[in-house]
Amino acid sequence: MGPIPSATLDKAYSIPTNIMASFSFVVNSQGIGYNRSMKTNTLNRFRILRGGRDPLNPDPYQFLSAYVTNTRLMGVEVLYIHWFQSQKEEHFHQFFYYDAEEYGLETYHSYHGNDNSQLAPMETYLTGGLGGENIQINEQEAIFLLQEYVTRHGLLQKSPPKNQDQFQFLLDAPVKLSLAEEQALLGKRCVPLTTSYETLHYFLMRVFAKDPAPLPYLTHGKDMEWNLFPELPPCTLTRNAIEKVQDSFLCESLLDVDDQYYIALTELDYKEGGVESFQRKNLFSVTPYEAAMLLSRTEYVTCYQILGSESAILGEMPKISNQAFMTPYDKGKLFMVYNPTNNHVKNQLFKLHDDVFGCYFVTDYGQLLVSSYVREHMTRMEEDLAYSSLGSSLVPLGRFEFKDPVLYEFIQDDMEDFLDFIEFYQE
Repeated sequence: MGPIPSATLDKAYSIPTNIMASFSFVVNSQGIGYNRSMKTNTLNRFRILRGGRDPLNPDPYQFLSAYVTNTRLMGVEVLYIHWFQSQKEEHFHQFFYYDAEEYGLETYHSYHGNDNSQLAPMETYLTGGLGGENIQINEQEAIFLLQEYVTRHGLLQKSPPKNQDQFQFLLDAPVKLSLAEEQALLGKRCVPLTTSYETLHYFLMRVFAKDPAPLPYLTHGKDMEWNLFPELPPCTLTRNAIEKVQDSFLCESLLDVDDQYYIALTELDYKEGGVESFQRKNLFSVTPYEAAMLLSRTEYVTCYQILGSESAILGEMPKISNQAFMTPYDKGKLFMVYNPTNNHVKNQLFKLHDDVFGCYFVTDYGQLLVSSYVREHMTRMEEDLAYSSLGSSLVPLGRFEFKDPVLYEFIQDDMEDFLDFIEFYQE
């Protein structure tokens, strides 16, 4: 997408340095609210599984349990369903990773059996980085959610989910919920709100992502015009600063649109745990450099020399942190550790990557880099390494404190030795 024409931007300002088709909420560019006139046909509250429920012909899939992570306000969630296949006398586990903003039903994993040593890593891989809790839901709620995911997936014009044949039996008969049931389910999908800052951050996060489905949870179902920036496509809220002025809150939101940046100024009223009103004040573009200045933060990095093979280190990394998520790069593997909660959203100043506890980067050059934005986290990660089985295989080469993050820059750079990179960086 190209830059927004200047004619569509508000008055210039200078810097000092996805789907509600299956819901009974009214959602459009003019407002949000509950459709209180909708009535539920009680016949729709039942569905027929292939095989029926005749005791002489038991269901091939018997529902045992399900949960959904209460992370819907972050734009992603995981749905888990546990079945027993009576004909095979086998347990069947399904995981659905849902991205409401961009990918729809992004990932589907399944497992036949009941070996926790096989099941637990799959669960951790999908849910461990979300910072939420697993909330139990019933069979009807689980199928309703899955059908919403698939519908949204289609509206995003994505290719059919892989292995859809494994869960097609859950899509054949549409499931409807009453308004009260939908409200209750939305409450299970969202984290309990405890501060005004948290509510405002989540509200703007969903507004700028063009994802209005959870907004009724943040406004107590009040009708409200939410699409006040129609010229913007879906955006990522990378930073949001809140200032309280009398009875209102002024917000300065840094938005990322395919590496083009904008700042939106808004005013919100907050009352009794929800957003009461929402006003647009200004919108203007900023340069990548200006955005980087706003996102700047101190990064702590420790560099170790690995004695022995990198493969041995890689094999031990999951033991150091079972919450680490590995991403391969051209010159090594990055293990990212997330905080167990999304409490960073409760702060007055929100930054997107404050959910990261720290990172381990194992290079192909024989170095291990440990980094964090928080000194206390850095100390904890160094101690974990020292007291692990890897402690005797690592020799510290240097500890660094940078005014701006450098680890990701090094990962993208062609230089192999981190110390050479730092020497060049400092010049």
